[in-house]
Amino acid sequence: DEHPQILFQGILSIMTLILEEEVTQPLLDVILQNLLKDEK
Repeated sequence: DEHPQILFQGILSIMTLILEEEVTQPLLDVILQNLLKDEK
């Protein structure tokens, strides 16, 4: 059951990138799609 931890780390990384304004919306969409795909 490592998925929740991995998902949490992913969200944390995305939030950090957003706060640092280093991630674009298209890139964010791809990351989110990959995270959701991994959950299924």
